[in-house]
Amino acid sequence: MDQNGYYQPTIDSANKEFAKVYMREDEDFLVLDVAPEYFPGVDLCAAMFVSRTIVLDCTRQYVRQSFQNRAKVRTPDGWQWLSIPLVAHQHGRSIEEVVIDEGKDWRKVHLQSLRYNYRSTPFYDFIEPRIEDVLSGKDGSLSALMVDSTLLTIELLGLAAEVKVRKQGMPVDFERDPERISIERLTRPGGSDIAVGIPGITYRQNFEGFVRGLSGLDLIFNYGPESLSIISEYAEMKRL
Repeated sequence: MDQNGYYQPTIDSANKEFAKVYMREDEDFLVLDVAPEYFPGVDLCAAMFVSRTIVLDCTRQYVRQSFQNRAKVRTPDGWQWLSIPLVAHQHGRSIEEVVIDEGKDWRKVHLQSLRYNYRSTPFYDFIEPRIEDVLSGKDGSLSALMVDSTLLTIELLGLAAEVKVRKQGMPVDFERDPERISIERLTRPGGSDIAVGIPGITYRQNFEGFVRGLSGLDLIFNYGPESLSIISEYAEMKRL
């Protein structure tokens, strides 16, 4: 969790009973303010599902051993990380300042891993070209890849939320009174904090057993347009 009280996914988040993703509530206007992820996890997908507006904040500090530069996918033996290699000494920088190490052929490795583990799933042939398009960009920007992969996940899930991207020098504006829907403070008059989680989720995966905390790609490869109904069935909200 950062200094403003917002949830930052970590390697241990999948083991928590409730993945606390903090949002702002103003009547039916829910705003999720979060760092983008590399093909977001199912927990974050649940938070995006209940949101009216999603702010992908690239000004936040890069967090090592998080989902910002790696995705967790299923394998016959359990699971593995698909990690994006970064240039050394990135700690302390904002996400938009972090540079990918393009000296390594990691894109080919990621695509090969997805092909090996998911090619027999019902929706692999439909989704794989879209993933390849996202990975084709080679400008070395981690934030651009994170945003693109998050946007693709939102599109494939069919989420109806409005999406905004925050960058340095590019503040996020809203049509409504900014004081009433401020997302810069943990608490504010007229609003409350909400935690969203999917502690009881289970669904058919491509291999025997069930592994929690995977990338949303795992769900989408297996269920395609039905993925959102599964998230809807298991998503839970509670006031803090």
